[in-house]
Amino acid sequence: PNFSVQAFLEKVANDYVQMQRCWQDKNWEPMRAHMTDDLYNQFARQLDAYIRNKQTNHVDRIAVLSVQPLGFYQDDRNDSVVVQVQARICDYVTDDATGKLIRGSQTKELFMTYEWTMIRTKGMQTGAADGVTTYSCPNCGWIWPTPPSANTAVRLRTTRNTTG
Repeated sequence: PNFSVQAFLEKVANDYVQMQRCWQDKNWEPMRAHMTDDLYNQFARQLDAYIRNKQTNHVDRIAVLSVQPLGFYQDDRNDSVVVQVQARICDYVTDDATGKLIRGSQTKELFMTYEWTMIRTKGMQTGAADGVTTYSCPNCGWIWPTPPSANTAVRLRTTRNTTG
């Protein structure tokens, strides 16, 4: 009853920026509360490869251009909202020791389109105080002592990558 589409979409946009910052900072732990275990672990393994190789994947000049709801569905366990996130970034990898550019471009902008599925436990009601929250993990049922910023787990899929 207290769900705000605008507040939800703003949280998705903020989570996208946070995700990119965590990736660049090589500190993936803050994203745990926002993702399914499988997705979190997949990204953590990819990030570990950068750490082992002593490289940093930079994501600069982040701009969320739009976040649009695409649909809603339910299954036996979850309520799911599918959103499209369109963003602009500069994406490049450097060597940690030398700072040398390995791949990508510090100036070329990439225009990205993502499709995210935000999930929460079926039937969970949005509280009046927070606008968009649930307090338990839809995957394992763990109860957060305080609400995470997105309060949903994410299944992420990049649907299109165009350059500009």
